[in-house]
Amino acid sequence: MLCPSQNKFRADFRNRCRIKLMRKKKSIVQFVWLLIFTTMTMVVWVGLEIYRAANKSTITLVLQEQLEPLDASLDVETIATLKQRRLISVQELAQTPEIVTFEVKTASPEAELTAGEIENEQTF
Repeated sequence: MLCPSQNKFRADFRNRCRIKLMRKKKSIVQFVWLLIFTTMTMVVWVGLEIYRAANKSTITLVLQEQLEPLDASLDVETIATLKQRRLISVQELAQTPEIVTFEVKTASPEAELTAGEIENEQTF
């Protein structure tokens, strides 16, 4: 026969075990829900990426313009204006003036302009 303190000890031990088991079950259920939501998120994410990749064009706007078919007809007026262009001979090229370069001077930090010089600089 068990004494009352032993019965109380066993009951207390059973209650603690039940509480631990309930907490364990609760944490397992929470973990399962976390796995479910994580899996759903991954499935939606992968699905959206597949949809985006399928609908996204890899051809740039400039390349699309370049890929447009050309008009096969000849513009006779443009060809006539090209034929009327003036040809420049080597002698005419030799007569062209030389390119003149200018030297640009920068002001030193100590330089100051007077009011009259500023007005002269502003009128062109």
